[in-house]
Amino acid sequence: MRQDHLEVLGFPDGRPAWQSLAACRRSGLDFFSVDRDVQAACIEVCRGCPVVTECLRQAVGHREPEGVWAGEVVTKRRHRSLARRLYGPLAEVEQ
Repeated sequence: MRQDHLEVLGFPDGRPAWQSLAACRRSGLDFFSVDRDVQAACIEVCRGCPVVTECLRQAVGHREPEGVWAGEVVTKRRHRSLARRLYGPLAEVEQ
């Protein structure tokens, strides 16, 4: 069963405006798949996405446990390195 990873977020007042611009919305891919070929296709979709920084903020800020976000395969153990990429060395202190 395919899930729209943007619907999983559950924003009570609707989705943030940036999500309407996300390339993944029109891709038809499962961004939560564990299949490496599907993940590679998802990452390719992210390459041309105009809101990749906002997506990375979403993944890090909400500690998304899995999926392809901002062209990265996100896992629980990758949050620290993604936070450093987004926020710099101070992310270590905030974690």
